[in-house]
Amino acid sequence: VVAKGLLFGMSQRNQGHIFCVDAASGETQWSSEGRMGENVSVQLVDDLLVLLSDTGRLWFAKADAQGYQEVATYSVTNGSPFAHPVLEGHRILIKDQDSLICYSLGE
Repeated sequence: VVAKGLLFGMSQRNQGHIFCVDAASGETQWSSEGRMGENVSVQLVDDLLVLLSDTGRLWFAKADAQGYQEVATYSVTNGSPFAHPVLEGHRILIKDQDSLICYSLGE
């Protein structure tokens, strides 16, 4: 995803790490430690990255150039998610093999 001239994504290096790159120069601003998962969906809501790994871990991180900063993390499925999470208002929908789960994000 791109926000404020920054590109955020996930690389397979080190068993998966999240990174931030200056979109204009291509210069890496930061990268997280590894072991984030083999596949991660990355979405942007306001100034937060919403990340869902193939292991069922959902987490939120700040979308800025200052460094990788997790805000909150949750285990949301026992299996692998089958799709990107759907954000609707103050809810997030997560689909795994057996169910569709709806979580409230508060107000």
